[in-house]
Amino acid sequence: MEETLGITVTDIDAVKTEGAIQKYALHVTPTILVLVNGTEKERMEGITPGPVLEKKLKKYIGL
Repeated sequence: MEETLGITVTDIDAVKTEGAIQKYALHVTPTILVLVNGTEKERMEGITPGPVLEKKLKKYIGL
């Protein structure tokens, strides 16, 4: 989706990344956070099918 939508995806292992669980208030894995200029705009907890994820992301990039 990075190439298709022209976005940056950062994969963080919350268990191995000190402070990530607290910083992002994570309760479930996987959790996908949509951050726009560092502000959380959307949170998807659990498995998110690709088409659903793509549709949600498109609303933030004007597609």
